[in-house]
Amino acid sequence: MRWSKAGIRQFSDSQRKKRGGHDSTPTGRQRSTSYVRGSVGPREESPGDSWDRPRNSSDDQLHFMVQTMEAWFYADKDTLRSYFGQEFRLTALSQRDDIENIPRADVISGLVSATRPCESKGEYSKGQHSFQILELLDPSKVRAASPYADRLLNVLDRLS
Repeated sequence: MRWSKAGIRQFSDSQRKKRGGHDSTPTGRQRSTSYVRGSVGPREESPGDSWDRPRNSSDDQLHFMVQTMEAWFYADKDTLRSYFGQEFRLTALSQRDDIENIPRADVISGLVSATRPCESKGEYSKGQHSFQILELLDPSKVRAASPYADRLLNVLDRLS
């Protein structure tokens, strides 16, 4: 399985059509479910966590990006090396296994440092590189390193 912008867009469009061609509209204050570091499931609501939950929605319909999308890149460093070429400095990236907890600034600065010497693609830029890299990532590696990505992909697998 590989990700692509077109595939993600097609999935989103199909889900919107199932809801009558529009996104659900919020109705009334309902109990929200939120997620915290170290868990991959709902926790009890804390003061200030309330939100207007869309009518007929479920926990499977709400997913938050953990820190930043680029954290997923750290799960598949072989793809990063292949994409940026032999000048890519793998040692500039955090070696932490808990990729979801690497601070966003560290994720981005690691990518910028690792790619600074890369002449063919240049220094990492979200706008220039991120979606191309995302499309190349091995989802099984991302799933193994990111419980939140695994949760999201499990939901998408059930819906497809």
